[in-house]
Amino acid sequence: LSFGSVSTGDAGSYTVSVGNSAGSITSSAAVLTVASAARLTNLSILTTVDAPPNDNFTLGYVVGNASADNPLSLIIRAAGPALGALNYPGTMANPRFDLFAESVSAGGNDDWGGTDALKTAFSSVGAFAFAADGSKDAAAIANVTTRNNSIRVSSADGGTGAVIAEVY
Repeated sequence: LSFGSVSTGDAGSYTVSVGNSAGSITSSAAVLTVASAARLTNLSILTTVDAPPNDNFTLGYVVGNASADNPLSLIIRAAGPALGALNYPGTMANPRFDLFAESVSAGGNDDWGGTDALKTAFSSVGAFAFAADGSKDAAAIANVTTRNNSIRVSSADGGTGAVIAEVY
C-alpha cells in the first residue's frame, strides 16, 4: 500500500489479506497516524500613533524551535502608506520598526525598498502587496534565533496616524 500524500482523513489501521486456493491470511494492523502541523501564520496589530516623537507601540511574540543553529525566518512589516492605498483613512506616512531579541536590539527597518525578495516573501505568505516600491512602509526578513522577541513601531518622521504591525 502506498500513499502519494496523506491527510488527517487517512489516519487509521490498515491490514492486508492474502489468499489462494489453500486459504487466506490477514496481517496484523499497521497504524497510520497523521499529525497536523498547527501553527500561527500571521500576527498583527492595527492601532494609531498620535503623540510623536515618543509615542510607539510594541508587538511581542514568542517562537519555538529557533536557535543560533536553527534560525526561523520571519517577515516583519509596519505598514502605513500601504493601508492608505487600500482606502484605510488617516494612515501614518512613514512608519519604522525596531526589532528586539529578548531585550537586545536586533535591527529594524525604515523604508522597505521594494526588493524582489520581499515582494516574493509577501506573496508566499498571502500578505497584501505594498502599493509602490518606493513607499515609506517598513519591512524586512528577520532570522530569529531567540524565543522571546518584540517589535517596536513608531513614526520615522514624527508623523501620526494608523499603522499595522505584522509578523508572518
